[in-house]
Amino acid sequence: MITSSFVKGNNKQLVLKLQFDNDPEAFSELYDRFAEPIYRFIYFKVGSRVDAQDLTSEVFLKAWAAIREKKEGVLNFRAFLYRIARNLVVDFYRAKRQNTSIEAIDPDAIMVSANIDRIANNQELSVVLKAVRSLKDEYRELIIFRFMDQMSYKEIGQILNKSQVTVRVTMHRAVKTLKRHLGATEEPKNSSPQQS
Repeated sequence: MITSSFVKGNNKQLVLKLQFDNDPEAFSELYDRFAEPIYRFIYFKVGSRVDAQDLTSEVFLKAWAAIREKKEGVLNFRAFLYRIARNLVVDFYRAKRQNTSIEAIDPDAIMVSANIDRIANNQELSVVLKAVRSLKDEYRELIIFRFMDQMSYKEIGQILNKSQVTVRVTMHRAVKTLKRHLGATEEPKNSSPQQS
């Protein structure tokens, strides 16, 4: 039996405590650590607070059940959660058969990360969010994982079942496309020719 001193431990220790002791405190700690970023990821995908909350709850219920059933431990709990979240979002859209429009998403409802907090005002936030949402799904996921959830290329690769090199190349394309989208939304700067 794993002692309660591990309840505030690292993710692997908490997963083991959950797996072998069925400890609700370990699950609660894991939930507290990951609920906000999982919610944010799902919200960006579905555009509805209620649906994002429901799907976030379902992610953690599925994680609990999967951990208790597994014989071996989960190597990367965060990657494990995001994989579940991605699959649930796919299932959600299969069931709904609808696409969310950009206008349906309220930027104020998003729990913004420290990176987004640096944006000067809500208008700039809206421009950035609109540009991120206009990206194709693969690029949008990468931007969210890397810049909002501050994941490493290795961790993103684990979630997406891709090599780090593939993730880096695709990320480069995603950032380039995002810059192009943001450049298209900016007002032209006063550029007078320089005289020599």
